Amino acid sequence: DARSESLPDGCQPLIDFVEAPAELAARLSQCGVVEPELGESLSKLLRPGQRLVSKEGHLWRWDGFHRTPRAPVSAAERLEQQARLQAAQAEIDPAREALAKAEAALEEAKQERQRAEATLREVRTQVQPASRALNDARNAVNAAEQAAERASLKREASTTAIARLEADLRAATEALSLADGTDETGDESELEAELGRAKADLDAARNAETEARGHLNDLTRNREQAIKRRDALTRDLEDWKRRVVASDERMNALMGRQSETRQSLSSAEKPDADTSEVDNLRAEVEKYEGERKGAADEFALAETAYREAEQAARQANSEAAKSREALADAKVRIETADHKFEEIVEIAQTQFQRTPEGLYALALAGRDEEVLAELDLKTAEDQIEDKKRDRAGLGGVNMEAEAEAEELGSRLGAQASEKEDLIAAIAKLREGVDALNAEGQARLMEAFEKVNENFKALFTTLFRGGQAELRLVEDDGDPLASGLEIFAQPPGKRLGTLNLMSGGEQALTATALIFAVFLANPAPICVLDEVDAPLDDANVDRFCNMLNEMRGRTETRFVVITHNPVTMSRMDRLFGVTMREKGVSKLVSVDLSAAEELVAAE
Repeated sequence: DARSESLPDGCQPLIDFVEAPAELAARLSQCGVVEPELGESLSKLLRPGQRLVSKEGHLWRWDGFHRTPRAPVSAAERLEQQARLQAAQAEIDPAREALAKAEAALEEAKQERQRAEATLREVRTQVQPASRALNDARNAVNAAEQAAERASLKREASTTAIARLEADLRAATEALSLADGTDETGDESELEAELGRAKADLDAARNAETEARGHLNDLTRNREQAIKRRDALTRDLEDWKRRVVASDERMNALMGRQSETRQSLSSAEKPDADTSEVDNLRAEVEKYEGERKGAADEFALAETAYREAEQAARQANSEAAKSREALADAKVRIETADHKFEEIVEIAQTQFQRTPEGLYALALAGRDEEVLAELDLKTAEDQIEDKKRDRAGLGGVNMEAEAEAEELGSRLGAQASEKEDLIAAIAKLREGVDALNAEGQARLMEAFEKVNENFKALFTTLFRGGQAELRLVEDDGDPLASGLEIFAQPPGKRLGTLNLMSGGEQALTATALIFAVFLANPAPICVLDEVDAPLDDANVDRFCNMLNEMRGRTETRFVVITHNPVTMSRMDRLFGVTMREKGVSKLVSVDLSAAEELVAAE
């Protein structure tokens, strides 16, 4: 009973091409077949529930959804996966037979490798004594060279001493021949005795010379110090002499002044004859004192009159200032009134096109002049403000309202079309994001499976048994948002996580994981820093075997930082730092393959 809507022009209903039951006829009649280039434009004319498809695989839905032929379809993917599963199941039995053959070959190869490793260990045990002997020989050569250098230095010192003694001997011989006139053909023993005494005398003379030279140096230093002290005392003496001369001069001046004072005191006499003159002078002083008092009284009166006149002048100035302020205030009020009158005239002419007198006459029309005269300015201004508010409340007339409405309508239509475009773009973006997520999940799972398979095999090899695997935890169906957990079961233990294992087991497990990643995507270089530190000798040997196997299976160069002698014996080249002399470090490099060839040649 569903009512069918007509499809847009240019498309043909799908029911014309497909035979279907009546229950689907209405549905198929709402699906139109179009050409790919017309689908985008016709999809905007679809009504709710309608769709457009093309022979190439396009789909346009009425709500803006669009799918291209290149977009993956879940049903097609499931069919493809099912076909791959069937093909893989058909290949399982041959693969298992090949796996059994490969495992047998692998076991034989392991046994062969173990025999080769045993042979290599025996050879390496022979290399170490040879290396020690070589180092001992090198140390012996170095010691011999140092001893030769010391002997050479001693020989040079001895040659110098012999030359000096021969010169002393010749001098002593000459001294003996001159001293006692002994013939050269005399007794040789007496000459040797004389030579010994001469050497003793020479040594004593040298010692005496050394002591005399030291004493002379002491005397020279003491003489220089004495000369310096003498110069300082001479300067001090001259200074004191100058001070004494200055003191004598001052003393003589004081003595002269003292004699002059004594002479002036001896020539002074008592003034008895001037008593009457002193009385006359005292009387004149009293008269002048009376006149001074009278003048002071007159000055006080004049000063009082001056103060009163000054106060009256200040009052007059204050009154004048008040008058000037009142005059200025009046001028300001007059100017303000003039300005207000000019504003009133301008307002009357601008707003009412009348003069103030004309406005007054207009206000008198129909009113009593006495009532209008009684109306004060404040009330008139209030009424004017009320009228202005009433006029403002009415609002202005918008003459462009219709044009603005049309513009808003066009803008609303444009925004609606933009909204549809945005919805379609969001749908396309979501489709792209889903496709990227699907591809990322597929790649992640592919890499995870490779690493997991490598990790299982390497763990079993390193531990000589047991099992381990990597698991995605807390994924909720999305591998991209899941975590990674290591589950391992060494031989003889229960299955557990990595944090429940010992330090050596954790190191071997981590090594297996690192090598598994390298097998999936090898890097050009790998640095392993103290990986074998928590391992015992047996596990170190397994670690070295795995390292050799990784070197053969990949092109990665491994740099191992270690202090373990077993690991160092399995390396191709060693680099170390030695300190033969205190505070002097030296870099040492040993090529073990070249050392093995050297030992084999010997």
